[in-house]
Amino acid sequence: MYNGRDLLEREADIFAAELLAPTDYFRELVEARGIRDIDALSDICGVSKEMIKIKIREIYPKKP
Repeated sequence: MYNGRDLLEREADIFAAELLAPTDYFRELVEARGIRDIDALSDICGVSKEMIKIKIREIYPKKP
């Protein structure tokens, strides 16, 4: 369960990820350029590997 500080931290992470790796740009990297390596995406976007994983889950959610 998130406490107030955890929630604020998560919101800050999401904001940073969207600022540094906007969804349209991220989709272009993955879909048009075929970049699937988390390390490469992290380096290109300037965000942590964890943020790349979050971005992937947000853009490409698993279907039940």
